[in-house]
Amino acid sequence: MAKVRLDEKVTVRGIVFLILTILGLFGLFVLMVNIGEDKVPATYEQVYNTLEEYNCDAKDSTEQYLEAYPNIGLKYVISARDTNFLFDYYEFESTDDAYGAYQRLNAGINENFSRDSVETGADLRNYIIHTYLYNGEYYYLMKVDNTVLYCESSEANKDLVNDIAYSLGYYH
Repeated sequence: MAKVRLDEKVTVRGIVFLILTILGLFGLFVLMVNIGEDKVPATYEQVYNTLEEYNCDAKDSTEQYLEAYPNIGLKYVISARDTNFLFDYYEFESTDDAYGAYQRLNAGINENFSRDSVETGADLRNYIIHTYLYNGEYYYLMKVDNTVLYCESSEANKDLVNDIAYSLGYYH
């Protein structure tokens, strides 16, 4: 009988040790990820030129968006559209304004997805990123300081979206 209790104590101690080790390693991982450098927000000119380099028809949509959304702290908008691709870059007056827009866009995306969708996300340092893939549709949403990058595409154009985002420094 005493031997069984001793084995049970050793097993419990082993499990507790394993759990604490895993939690410690996870904490260390989170700390290391957050120690990295802040991302630099892309400029209006950088986004416009990058879209042109990728043969996307970049347009200044600032006036159109300011008329539709006059009180959200919006400064500039660049858009690119074709049949299987939508790209919007927003620059705001403040990081709080950008965060509000990020939340509204993310909520809109989430309305369209089910549990079967594939979502990745991170909220680190000065940026937040989410990507979604569901039923052949791909969404890319990232906030860096006072800017937001929002893209929709077919799954076939996912690499184009990721390449443009990477070129702008908007990647995880």
